[in-house]
Parts: sequence; structure tokens; C-alpha cells
Amino acid sequence: MNHHPHTLVADFTTGNVNRQLITFAMPMFLSHLLQIVYNMADMIIVGQTLGKVGLSSISVGGDIMNCMTFIAMGFSSAGQVLIAQYIGARQHDKLSRFVATMGTALLGFACCVTGLGLLFRREIMELMHTPPEAFAEALSYAGISMAGIVFVYGYNAVSAILRGMGDAKHPFYFISLAALLNIALDLVFVLKLGMGTRGAALATIISQGVSFLLCAAFICKNRKRYHLSLTIGQFVHPEKEMLLSLLKLGVPMAIKNAAVQFSKMFVNSWINSFG
Repeated sequence: MNHHPHTLVADFTTGNVNRQLITFAMPMFLSHLLQIVYNMADMIIVGQTLGKVGLSSISVGGDIMNCMTFIAMGFSSAGQVLIAQYIGARQHDKLSRFVATMGTALLGFACCVTGLGLLFRREIMELMHTPPEAFAEALSYAGISMAGIVFVYGYNAVSAILRGMGDAKHPFYFISLAALLNIALDLVFVLKLGMGTRGAALATIISQGVSFLLCAAFICKNRKRYHLSLTIGQFVHPEKEMLLSLLKLGVPMAIKNAAVQFSKMFVNSWINSFG
């Protein structure tokens, strides 16, 4: 994997193909895995302090959050593919316009998902047959976590920009730091301050916000080396054709990703129905 002078965009047309695939794919795989670690860390730490009730609350609320995360991954993967195409075609002007369009689109999706999630979270909990003793805590955990959905979609958007340009390492570095921060904050909020599931949800939001801000700041600092020339107008007036391209590729990917989590939620709901 080579870089042209004065640019951070990777060139995959030269060098050993197998080595380049591994060095690019492994950080991307681990980054996706770490996005799920947030919920696992919450379950382990809360389970140690609140027992079965806390564990059940995090499990139900986490299933909903993971579903929303997988949807974000689907759209970001689509954006990553399209960005790589613009890079390969040397269409840097279109690249900047597409990045702005994708950013605006994912922000809109995040707001819609957050609004719908907060509005119908009680009904979703009931459909999942959440145990009565864990219902209030699960509702609280999901509600607080949903407030941070914008950071989940934001991180996936900015990480897609980097990966589309062949840089899978920096998103991995940032999400790794955020995962460690999440564990540290869980220990403080849950164990030391006794905030329970609310503390775990707050720790997750803060960590997700940090991963997004670090990734976004890195892109802004190195925007010229990534051939990006972004303006406010590009975000305010997204390109219709580019938006349709993102939807055409992103919707199937999002559905495919969410289908796996939906099946898990269905099984958990069926198990919960037995009490």
C-alpha cells in the first residue's frame, strides 16, 4: 500500500495484493467489532453490581442500540465504496460534494432514528417481552443511549471517508481509545458513583462522542492531503443524484446488517416471553 507524495490517500494499484488486503481489512474488522464492545462492557460491569436485573436491562437496551449501529454501518459501507470510486476516478471535486452529501444524509437519518426510537422505545420494549422487573432500567438505558445515536452515525460517516481513501488504521485507533474510555467511565459511573444503567449509558454516549470528534478532527486537519475542499453550502444543499446513489447502495446493506440483529432480537423476545 503506497501513498503519493503530499497525500494520505492510499494507492492499492501497486505492491503485494494479499498483504494490502490484510493490512486494510483487519483494522476495519476490528473497528466494527469494537463498536459492539460498548454494550458488552456495559453488561459485564453493570451485571457485577446490579445482578440479573441490570444484566437484563443492558441486554434488551443493547439489542436495540446494536440494531441502530448495524444500520449506520450499512450506510457508511455504501459511502465508503462510492468514495473509493471517486478516488479511483480522480474526481476530487465530486468527492468533496459526495462527502458533504453523505454527512448531511447520515445526520438526517440519525435524527429520524433517534426521534422514532425515543418515541416508540416503550412499545419496542413491550414487543421484546422485557421482564417487568427490568423494564424501567431497560427503558432508561435505551433512552439515554439513543440520545447519542448522532455520534454513532457521525463516527461511521467520518470513518467511511478515511476507509474509502484506503486508511483503515486511524478509525481503528480512535475507536480503540473510545472503547478503553468507555470501560474506564463505566467503572467510575457504575462502580464508584453508583449510577447503575444510567451511568453505563452515559459512559457509552461520551465514548462514542470522543471517537467521532477525534476522527472528524483528524480529517479536518488533513483535509488537503485527502483532496477534500468542503464548504458549508455543500452540506446545506446536498446533491440529489449522489444522495440517490448512496440510498441505492446503502439501503440493501443496512437491511442486510439489521436483519441479523432483528433475528437475535426475535429469539430474545421469544425467550423473554417464557418469563
